[in-house]
Amino acid sequence: MKKHRYGNIEDLILVVRVVTVNGTLERAEVIPRGSISSDVRSLIFGSEGTLGIITSAVVKLFALPEVQHYGSVLFPSFEAGVAFMYSLTQAGGQPASVRLVDHIQFLLSMALKPAPTRLGSLINRIQNVYVTIIKGF
Repeated sequence: MKKHRYGNIEDLILVVRVVTVNGTLERAEVIPRGSISSDVRSLIFGSEGTLGIITSAVVKLFALPEVQHYGSVLFPSFEAGVAFMYSLTQAGGQPASVRLVDHIQFLLSMALKPAPTRLGSLINRIQNVYVTIIKGF
């Protein structure tokens, strides 16, 4: 989820040990980008377990950020959200994770959440009225 800052899983795993289908233990290390050979790690990750099972990995670590902020922004249209994402990219300093979802994707994510308590349900209704009726979204 935070690949904007830290990269994809292929960028975070430095060394993997894999038990292959014929029972051998292989070790795949980081290969320089200029290398003429194949990056075995990419094959292993891309195979999703069909070429072998990862039994251990050396993972690149990052220091925890000094500050973490989480938030949401509502846009009157999807196009306005796209424009915001474009301006965010142009401004630099991109957050570790940012997602733009349309209303259907949002409803699906809400449907997958656990059922709220009575108080949580009341708060959700108040928020819904505020966003849809008062703010007009």
